[in-house]
Amino acid sequence: MQVSPPASILGTQAAHQGHSVLYTRTGRLLEEMDVAHKDGSLTKLRGQLVKTKLLIQRIAAWLDTAIPSPQS
Repeated sequence: MQVSPPASILGTQAAHQGHSVLYTRTGRLLEEMDVAHKDGSLTKLRGQLVKTKLLIQRIAAWLDTAIPSPQS
């Protein structure tokens, strides 16, 4: 996954300071949450996410597919 330079720097600094960092695509996280909801493991996934100190999401690609373009 390509991460923007400011996000990468922030994540790297946080990791060097001992914080947990998760880089993910928004679409992938939403898919994981949907699957976890369906299979009953959403509480476990939430617990894992709560332990993450810094969550860096890539939303650009998700926005391209999630939001329909206006019709001309």
